[in-house]
Amino acid sequence: VDNFYTLTVYNKGAELIRMQQILLGEKKFRAGMDLYFQRHDGQAVTIEDFLQSMQDASGIDLMQFKQWYHQIGTPKLAVSDNYDAKRQIYTLTIAQKMPAINKIEQPLHIPVAIGLLDESGEEILPTQVLEMKQTQQQFAFQHIVTKPVPSLLRDFSAPVHINYAYSEAQLALLLACDTDSFSRWDAGQQLALLQINRLLKAEKRQPALGVTEVYLNAIGKVINGYFSDYALQALLLTLPSEKYIIQSMKFADPEAIHAAREFLRNAIAARWQKQLGQLYRQNIVTGEYYHHAVDNARRRVKNICLNYLSLTDQGELAWQQYQTANNMTDRLAALQALANLNVAYRQQALADFYQRYQQDALVIDKWLTVQAVSSLPHTLRRVRELIQDKVFNIKNPNNVHALISAFANANITQFHALDGSGYAFLSEQVLTIDQFNPQLAARLVTPLLSWHKFTPERQRLMRKQLEYMSTVELSKNTDEMVSKALVEASLC
Repeated sequence: VDNFYTLTVYNKGAELIRMQQILLGEKKFRAGMDLYFQRHDGQAVTIEDFLQSMQDASGIDLMQFKQWYHQIGTPKLAVSDNYDAKRQIYTLTIAQKMPAINKIEQPLHIPVAIGLLDESGEEILPTQVLEMKQTQQQFAFQHIVTKPVPSLLRDFSAPVHINYAYSEAQLALLLACDTDSFSRWDAGQQLALLQINRLLKAEKRQPALGVTEVYLNAIGKVINGYFSDYALQALLLTLPSEKYIIQSMKFADPEAIHAAREFLRNAIAARWQKQLGQLYRQNIVTGEYYHHAVDNARRRVKNICLNYLSLTDQGELAWQQYQTANNMTDRLAALQALANLNVAYRQQALADFYQRYQQDALVIDKWLTVQAVSSLPHTLRRVRELIQDKVFNIKNPNNVHALISAFANANITQFHALDGSGYAFLSEQVLTIDQFNPQLAARLVTPLLSWHKFTPERQRLMRKQLEYMSTVELSKNTDEMVSKALVEASLC
């Protein structure tokens, strides 16, 4: 399988150019772009040519920045701080570390945008870009009259992992008050992860301890607060996905993660049911449907509220929205909410959706996906039924992505069922599809490649399916993926 043009290649390249804009500033970056096109328009050029144009136009040395193109993996920044109340000096210490896979590790040139808030949430230091060039550096700020809360990596100024020991109260403050949208969102994600990790630890020993008042009050401020940016409000109300939670853990138990995340959703819905209902009604877009950015964002807010409210009313509101929706966004959001509820409205909505759109292949793919990612326990049985249905054609890649791939990649709970049925199902489909579409079959193996992220019992079951597939005659593409996973397993 030719894996060169991956998301890493495209995304990392874009992030490196964006970092150069941050380090140079907009005017000097634009001057660098103008010089680059003047020198090289219509030519085949190198990264070095691009960097040289930026450097010549700006007068800023970017030679150390070239290390970003040579070193592998995501850098980690460890941040600590100290406040000298007597001298009113606040000091940040930042240390950078690259993954051990790099044979030669040299410090990167990293722009770290930060701001400082006081204990009431007022910004006492606007955004400043700190330039990391050494393995460890200290940055001191004068005339800081009270111990601040740092807002780190504003606007995601660099593609790095950052580690700072925030308290729940500090994260809640950033979520409620930070002037930077990315930092607010990141604080909310970290705060939710703290709740979920606490629930996961408690679940092993005793009934769940519950969700802290600090968290519930912080979410309440998002629900009840004024937002001119509806898209931001929607993001702040969105919990970390189960996939994201798994990435943050060493050995993940998908069933426990799902239960903890659902506990958190239910706690928010129960505490703020009335206010969520008000926010839902405030964001109903009336009149004829238009594709407009603000209206789209308001629908996102409304449908996130619907997602919470469906936990408290057995799908009544979702069924009402499904029936009255004048656009696919709202109808599909209602269908998704109902698909995860064991209520009569569920089957009514699924049947109606099929009748409405059975002639539109792309919309029916959405219908397949909604069922494939349902967290209800009978989902795998339903997926198998759909594979046999006339609506599904296994030789149609769109159908395969919509049903089989969606189940394996997005249905964390049911795919990772402890009886191994999800893994067995996927290997069965891979072997079938490999006979006529090796490229598609190879991509379907991907969910099994992350076997090392899960509990030992699930690791064993996933490796069992990989070993089984290795005994069958596979295409070159699929054999390469399976062999790669087994080689990695043998090294662990």
